[in-house]
Amino acid sequence: MVLWAWIGTLNLILLMVQDYTNKRLVDDRKNWLMIGVTIGLLHAFGATWWYLISLILLLTILRFFLQRFNAMGAADINTLYWVMLGYAIISVAFFLWFVGIFAVAYGLFLILKTWVFKYKKPVPAYYVLLLCFFLNNLIFGLY
Repeated sequence: MVLWAWIGTLNLILLMVQDYTNKRLVDDRKNWLMIGVTIGLLHAFGATWWYLISLILLLTILRFFLQRFNAMGAADINTLYWVMLGYAIISVAFFLWFVGIFAVAYGLFLILKTWVFKYKKPVPAYYVLLLCFFLNNLIFGLY
């Protein structure tokens, strides 16, 4: 669990740097690597396969709606997918806290971007994801 938090933080930092240096082009293989690491949490927490399948279906529906309404980029959605999946495997409370923190932070991010700064072009959301991931890990003592 602690190792997942550290690897996830490092991966989010690398993805954020890659997002800025490559003009919003991200190598999505890092996200798929983290999805594999996240599913490896099943061994540590003993969640059932039915629980995993229901989580994957729920998060796939969420991914579909996020892509449908262009809420964020494809790589951001894949990152959000493994983060939410990992927290849901560890504990439902971790998952719900992350969803709450992320909803508030991303809502503020969108308000600032569109209404305050009147910026209409897409903006990377990795730093919002990293901030929420870091905050949730600090709250639950995963570092």
